Amino acid sequence: MKKLLSSLLVLITGFILFSQDIQLWRTPSYLINVDYEIIKDSPLYEYNEALDKLIKLNLFVNKGEKYSINTYKEHFGVSFLAVNDNQFVDSKNYKIANNDEFPNDFVYSDVESTTCPRLIPIWYFDALKKQDRDLILIGESKRESWDGDITPDVWYKDIPQVSSFVLSNSGMGIYTPLIALYIFKFQSVKKISNSRYEVVAYPDIEATDDELTWDIYKENFPHIENGKPVKFIIEINGKAMKVYNGKTKKICFDLIQESAEWVKLYESFIRTNNIPVGLDLPKEYLERSNKK
Repeated sequence: MKKLLSSLLVLITGFILFSQDIQLWRTPSYLINVDYEIIKDSPLYEYNEALDKLIKLNLFVNKGEKYSINTYKEHFGVSFLAVNDNQFVDSKNYKIANNDEFPNDFVYSDVESTTCPRLIPIWYFDALKKQDRDLILIGESKRESWDGDITPDVWYKDIPQVSSFVLSNSGMGIYTPLIALYIFKFQSVKKISNSRYEVVAYPDIEATDDELTWDIYKENFPHIENGKPVKFIIEINGKAMKVYNGKTKKICFDLIQESAEWVKLYESFIRTNNIPVGLDLPKEYLERSNKK
């Protein structure tokens, strides 16, 4: 079981980062205790280790079925629900029981990993606007100074993959290529206005403030200690999403959703510092730039 789940974590992270290699230093553990509810009839998937991918089964779960934390406690990520040892429900088809859910278009799906849009940090758009890939280092300084086993010689050649923020109805993850997985599991998701949601989020019990590898707004992030829960406000407007510290109301993440195809083009820009045809700035970014 442990081997299977470890393989799945690598699989899922690879999907998110377009098959980028990841260094995993420990098995995450969380203090969360919730039940999950199927929100629409859903097929089950099985991880095939030989093929290294999820396989759709001729088995289904029904809308309204509930699963306790006892079936979910060893699940590492936030993008599928384990209903038994090796059968999974896609993230778009379940939520925390008796809680609200995010707009379906913003929920990351491993099943749709090759086409699923990504939530991209704002500094990527700043770098594209100025045609200066080095601006990415303002948001992710550890790309140049990472002290792992495979230190890149030239960051934009060795790790051109784009960082992303992953959201589901059960949690959120901050992914930086080759460097870190910073995952929270949600205790609750409550819609508090037409565009805003309040979540109670649990970090890994061994997670610390230093492990957050996104530098911009890092000072606004809630203190992480011993797996204790923290609150966030998530605001969604069009394709733009902002995440605020639920206590101080200060911004933690500023993101815009882009397609998987856009992300692939952006990786070409990182490698060459030249803007390929089709890599355009989104209107959400241009509108806010015009207001400044």
